[in-house]
Amino acid sequence: MAKWPMVRLGDVCQLTMGQSPKSETYNGDSIGLPFFQGNTDFGKECPTARVWCKAPKKVALTGDILLSVRAPIGAVNTASCKCCIGRGIAALRPKSGALDVVYLKNLLRARRDALEALGTGSTFKAVTKKQLEDFLIPLPTVTCQNLLAKRFELIARLIEMRSHQLDMFGEIAKSRFIEMFGNDPAIERAQLKEICSLITDGTHQPPKFQAKGIPFLFVGNVAGNELTYETSKYISQEDYEALIARTPIGIGDVLVSAVGSFGHPAIVKDKRPFCFQRHIAYFKPMRERVDSIFLHAALLTDESQRYMDKAAKGAAQRTITLKSFKELEIPLPSLALQREFAAFAESVDKSQVAIKREIEKLETLKKALMQEYFG
Repeated sequence: MAKWPMVRLGDVCQLTMGQSPKSETYNGDSIGLPFFQGNTDFGKECPTARVWCKAPKKVALTGDILLSVRAPIGAVNTASCKCCIGRGIAALRPKSGALDVVYLKNLLRARRDALEALGTGSTFKAVTKKQLEDFLIPLPTVTCQNLLAKRFELIARLIEMRSHQLDMFGEIAKSRFIEMFGNDPAIERAQLKEICSLITDGTHQPPKFQAKGIPFLFVGNVAGNELTYETSKYISQEDYEALIARTPIGIGDVLVSAVGSFGHPAIVKDKRPFCFQRHIAYFKPMRERVDSIFLHAALLTDESQRYMDKAAKGAAQRTITLKSFKELEIPLPSLALQREFAAFAESVDKSQVAIKREIEKLETLKKALMQEYFG
């Protein structure tokens, strides 16, 4: 990168800063252009339309890079169609022949920290059009840009393929569950309160957090249907012992997100100590009646997910009550059949773990290349 000339972003890109249209021009009926207001509309690569606008003030074209310019700064997507952009987004369109769009997209992702550092403002940090125009980027030859872009595209395609495989394995487990238990009227059914000795939620009083100690987990720690321990919040051993008396967590217990992104179950698989917030429900299965892996799969079925979606209350932040969880009904075959399914699910899980490791290696390679090329 040290050998490449540095240029102003505004010299090689046309920048369009978003502007919010009048609220009366919004609609949810697909009338007009898709309206993207900011980072909340962004997906992995392209934004998802939730609102449309009949009288847009600022427009991005298909293929433009969409950059989040406020709260937070630096997220990158690509416009998959002509769209209206709000003030939380800037559209970047490389000038003819000067810049490869894939090269620029990966460069901006690699330099996100530098973009965030430009942000000013007390309530919501944001970057201005002039700051973006003056932002310096390395500019190798177009041939070199194309080569780097092809490398990043190849890694992205491989990650996409592996992610698709991961999804397919998840569908295999769901299909097997339905095949074994979904259409047999002879199979007993039971409410969760009949097969769990305890159904409650996490602490309602935020404990005193500290820099190190026992992990304190949030809804995001179960959002992928498995338990993760990455957190920035920790509690003392004393607080942990006080809280764990109410939720005596053990291997095989099940946690389920209950607020916002609700309905995601996760099994406790080791003895690592932790506590969790009230937005997570806690189930302690009766081991003589229900297998944890079977219960996890039962909660992920379309039937259970539809029940939870119907039971969720509230508008801004939908919530499933403990009462609704207790009344959720699932099929309850013999333990022998449950364990037969659990063995199949565990074999599928091993394959998924192997694919996840491959994805992690590809992500690591991508980050290494970004560091090498863009610093």
